[in-house]
Amino acid sequence: MIKREIILRLIISSIILSILVLSFYVYVTNISNGNKRHRFDISEVIPKIKENYNKTNLDVYKTYDDFLYYDKNSDEIRMYSKNIGSQYYIIGKYGKIYSNPIEIKKENIDYENDINYVSFDTENETIYIKKPTNYVDIDYDTAKTINYYDKNGNIKFDYILLERNGSLNLLNIKTYELTELDSNISDIFIYLSPEEAELKNANNTNYFIALNKNNKYGLIDKNGNTVLDFIYDFLYNSSTNDEYIALKDDKYGLINSKNETILNFEYDFIYYKGNYKIVKKEDKIGIFYNKKLIVDYVIPYYKEDISFENIYTYLENDNLYLISPYIGDYYSNTYWNNSRAYLITKKGIIRKIDSLIEPLYDINKTKINYFYSLKQNNGNINITFYDKDFYEYYTYSFPYEKAYEYNISLNQAINTNYYEIRIYYSKVSLNKTYYVDLFNSKESNEKEALIKYFDNGYSYTLNSDGNLKIYKDNELLNEYNDIEEYFGNYYFYKKNTIYLLKFKKDSN
Repeated sequence: MIKREIILRLIISSIILSILVLSFYVYVTNISNGNKRHRFDISEVIPKIKENYNKTNLDVYKTYDDFLYYDKNSDEIRMYSKNIGSQYYIIGKYGKIYSNPIEIKKENIDYENDINYVSFDTENETIYIKKPTNYVDIDYDTAKTINYYDKNGNIKFDYILLERNGSLNLLNIKTYELTELDSNISDIFIYLSPEEAELKNANNTNYFIALNKNNKYGLIDKNGNTVLDFIYDFLYNSSTNDEYIALKDDKYGLINSKNETILNFEYDFIYYKGNYKIVKKEDKIGIFYNKKLIVDYVIPYYKEDISFENIYTYLENDNLYLISPYIGDYYSNTYWNNSRAYLITKKGIIRKIDSLIEPLYDINKTKINYFYSLKQNNGNINITFYDKDFYEYYTYSFPYEKAYEYNISLNQAINTNYYEIRIYYSKVSLNKTYYVDLFNSKESNEKEALIKYFDNGYSYTLNSDGNLKIYKDNELLNEYNDIEEYFGNYYFYKKNTIYLLKFKKDSN
């Protein structure tokens, strides 16, 4: 009995060891040749074709002159048009306007989020605030929303600055209360970006930055009381609830609402990204993490025609990516050769690339998947891709016409990890397009990069030139030009017109 148990244990141990060895082999294979391999699920379930169709056509579904978009969450097309009585429609997924038009007699502020909430009647100079049963109306001479971003990046506002009978008033759109401001105040603001809003609850922003008639900045609370005296040449919200970047005597410092100094007024600029504060002093950039200096002024700052806006920063998982100077599509050799990219953690700089690199975003332009750099070499252009750890990932090369000036753009294709490379020769109006598969580090083709499947098993590609191709069993069925966007549920959009794709059997 004991012998049988020992044998059984040996068999189980051998199976476990085999699994571990196989797993290790797969892992080593994936990271061989010094290249890191990302593990993305690129599989796609292709539904079976229920019926065979031999024809397709695009029927004009609706034509509009103004604003429309496709709501992916509800599979609805929404539109707003001033040319048909300023009405807002919701169009169902089957092409029927299933809700009555919402009459908007005022100038709409936020089509998508607040269409029933607040609106301006500019002709009668009245603000309407939607309550559960009726509208509250408040008159004004001039009005301005005090905008900020919520954590999802949507513009929001809880207050409106009104000028009424020569005085400024703060209108709370939730309580409908009006607060008259000091006669010396000329304007108020909230400086809050979407990235900053992710780090704190924007609704808990306690104070407004105010500008007085002497062009000096201070802080006021939501009751109009002065919190910080008007002694600063500029004020800006920092990334925490109670820190403000302030300018005084041509130098920047960091203060709180109690007027306590956090960073002395000795910097040419201060910029913040999450817990990082980026400062410039004596043509060098230093970086604080919270209150600790982690990069001691070793990043050079180039003055010639390069402002601080040309420094690129990106934050992910508390990692700071910084490119200086960042010049985007401006291919000046001087700046190109001087540019450096840094990967920074709270411990300081952990990796650097000694060339200009560009971020490569996902298809929604919100998240970075890779970085890349460009280099001319013997009639070819080499594009080197880097992962987010700044390791060299893959280099792709293609020829270019030396006789012509060109511009290059890279964008994620419809399918994840495929990217479109477009080179445009302006003088001859010539476009050339290439595709790369960064999952497998190889050149790809348009169909692989763009193909998507309908729910009946047919497929399509729609490239950046607006060329739409419909496939059946991988054979081209029909082709259409100048389509701008696919809305879903067979709806396409071009030039203010929605088209409905229909599949038809051969009439013969």
